[in-house]
Amino acid sequence: MPKSWKILCDAPELAAEIRSDADSLGIKVEVELTSDPLKQAIDLLANNRPVSVATHSLPSLEALLSLAKQSHDKQSFSAFALLVQGSSSKAIRELALDLALVAVPTTRALLCAIQLFRTEDPAPWRADIRHLNILDAEHLKPIMHSPKRGGPQLHSEQDFLVEWQNASKTNKVILGRRHECAVAMDAFKQADPFEKDIFAASYQATDIDKQAIRDVLFGPPRALSDPASKAALRPYGLPYGDEEMYTSASRVASEATRIGFPVRIALASPDLRAWDHPDLVANAVDNASRAKEMYQQILAQAQDRAPEARLLGVTVSASHHERALLRVRMSPLADKFVFVQISFADPHGMASEDLTVTFLPAKKDRALKALQRLRGRSLLSDPADPSDPGLQNILNLLEQSACFVNDWREHLQSVEINPVALLLDASIEARELCITVNDSFIKAMDDI
Repeated sequence: MPKSWKILCDAPELAAEIRSDADSLGIKVEVELTSDPLKQAIDLLANNRPVSVATHSLPSLEALLSLAKQSHDKQSFSAFALLVQGSSSKAIRELALDLALVAVPTTRALLCAIQLFRTEDPAPWRADIRHLNILDAEHLKPIMHSPKRGGPQLHSEQDFLVEWQNASKTNKVILGRRHECAVAMDAFKQADPFEKDIFAASYQATDIDKQAIRDVLFGPPRALSDPASKAALRPYGLPYGDEEMYTSASRVASEATRIGFPVRIALASPDLRAWDHPDLVANAVDNASRAKEMYQQILAQAQDRAPEARLLGVTVSASHHERALLRVRMSPLADKFVFVQISFADPHGMASEDLTVTFLPAKKDRALKALQRLRGRSLLSDPADPSDPGLQNILNLLEQSACFVNDWREHLQSVEINPVALLLDASIEARELCITVNDSFIKAMDDI
């Protein structure tokens, strides 16, 4: 690793702060001010120059992905500090971690991350902490994992600094103070930047009738109804449960009787979504008379609320109890990647903004890390059982949906599944879908 590490930043105050912190810690870095630090970092990485970025601006997803791929392809490692606050910046940092960028929220943690790279230790979170003082050990103990006997050690030094040492004590690297060291070590552990083939995962090939899907998607920019969206995604194996759409009260009652009570009856409309209008969904309908009544009531309420809305009828499906409701939104990124947003869809989850983001395709362990970042993760699985089938079913749904988004990326703006219901028996249901089609049809017509 080079003795002097370049840090690119986009604000003079930020550059001054990094220089001051580096001098106080005795860390050698070269700080450069630039209007587009990510772009310049990508260029430097192309020439096998390790570089880090500190920015006050939210980067584009494409720029972040390019930075990560360049860093991985060249094995010329990079750390990334995003200093703005808020849920969006937290989500971007989490995405960067999934992309194997050591992403941190402060400049001091960034300097510590650079020092961790300088150790050339692929797993610094396994260092022995027995030589730390009590306070340093308390800060770092929750992050450190399975210390390797006879391996590297962490030591408490003067001025409240933590130092990394190799087993023979021939290589010593000052990391920083305990708090920044804990933040950087945790980011390093989550990112695991020395892992090989981070981007080796691929979509599973599926033998499907593409013409049938093309017939659904073909047309001007628009949001497809839930039944149309489900028709397009059905060949990819998404779990919907037993569900049909009907346009008469008698057919609704007949279908509900066939399925077996209780049933769920929901409005089918591309203009009024169940997630925006929960009163247009009736759960636990328990008899045929009630099914007829709810059909009439739902359509009347919808017509009264939005007279111009397109009302296709209602869908009838079995009513199952769930232990968690998730919202999944996907959109295509460059280089065959898909951006994934996952949050809870129940009122408490939405109010708490419990959200995580990641990218696909990715190895299952990295996708699993994204799910485990949700604060309500205990609703999704048994904490004592990492192979919980509910988690595996959610991961499978994410993979299937991302495969669809990638295959049809030229036609799609986004795909939203809201909610994904995780049932008590660990099975899942994609209850409401919305595919938003982009302007590819209009562009194609313009070219004729």
